[in-house]
Amino acid sequence: MAVVGHAADAAGVGSRLEVRPPGAGGATLEGRLDRDGVLLLGENAGMGGINSYLVNLADGLRQRGIPVTVAVVWPKEDEWLAGRCRELDIPLTVLARHRTSEQLPLAAWRLAHQLPRVRPAVLHTQAHFSGLVGRAAVRLSGRNACLVSTLHDIIVGDARLGMKFVYWLDWATYGCNRATAAVSEHLAGAIRKRGVRVRQLEVVRNGIPLRPDSSASGVRSSETAAGLPVIGFVGRLSSEKNCAALIQAAARLVRQRGRIFRLLILGDGPERAALEGLARTLGVWSVTTFEGSRSNVDAYYEQMDLVAVPSLREGLPLVVLEAMRLRLPVVASRTGGIPEVVSDEETGLLVQPGDVVALADAIARCLDDPALRGRLGEAGRRRVGEVFSLDGMVERTIAMYRRALTAATVR
Repeated sequence: MAVVGHAADAAGVGSRLEVRPPGAGGATLEGRLDRDGVLLLGENAGMGGINSYLVNLADGLRQRGIPVTVAVVWPKEDEWLAGRCRELDIPLTVLARHRTSEQLPLAAWRLAHQLPRVRPAVLHTQAHFSGLVGRAAVRLSGRNACLVSTLHDIIVGDARLGMKFVYWLDWATYGCNRATAAVSEHLAGAIRKRGVRVRQLEVVRNGIPLRPDSSASGVRSSETAAGLPVIGFVGRLSSEKNCAALIQAAARLVRQRGRIFRLLILGDGPERAALEGLARTLGVWSVTTFEGSRSNVDAYYEQMDLVAVPSLREGLPLVVLEAMRLRLPVVASRTGGIPEVVSDEETGLLVQPGDVVALADAIARCLDDPALRGRLGEAGRRRVGEVFSLDGMVERTIAMYRRALTAATVR
């Protein structure tokens, strides 16, 4: 499966997918996976955990000889995904022009128009909007495509009526999937609890590439080299990530414990201005650096002494795996799939979501005890290698594809 507009042309919205010659008739869909490959459909072209997952999966499929292309519903200013796809020579198509719900039908129509020509064996969607677009496109095109969706998180608490309808419609159409993957046992349980009708529900945990002898101790920032520890945060600056709790905990460490440190925040999002204002109000602006979104995240991890993940809800965040891969101790909320990665007192420290006092105390404990940091970091690295490797994730995903395809036949 190929695309005319490769990642270098990703700004060309709706670039047409290349027409494939018809294959041999009568083949089972399972037999088409190696021949026709996978279309991975994401939501936007920007930087984020889901797109990191998408790129890792695409590269893993490509390395195993399975044709793969990537499409996204909406563009995004930073075009991070386009750059990564370009580096890997993986085709990328953007379906809509603007990030608005009104563009969803247009994206579905464009994808439906292209599916009969491209004929991927599997259409694998990520998250709510791409799932709706993918299912609508298959219905509009009349193709018997094998639909697979991965659930990375469950959106709750959005008061907008239109968004409530989108999320309801997403859940209502999950039965169209031949398989649904959840990135954690927690999310799989949430699907069952909600009574969502699915044909094949599997847990396929996130995985990341392991590098030989990865260690955050190799390169240190000038602040750390001078004796100032660095507390790190990596993620979208949105309400569910709860970076505000980390800033409040930092202020508590300064006021009540007299601690001196640097707070390094990587990421961008709708809460950034409010978080910057909070840092000023609480008196920690001078020790806080907002770096925005950065593609070379590992270079910033190398500057950190620990990583805080104070989220209110999560699926299975890649930031935890990335930090543990580099032997960085993690202080995280006991929410979502995080406890499936972080064992309290063994591979990290867990606190209740929103408990600023407990968060500050756990951070202080790590900063005060180099031996604890080293023990947690080594155990975390081992845990990622044993359970959350990229190779394992890719192989489990391919196995899921094949199981979903086995019983289906080409129309």
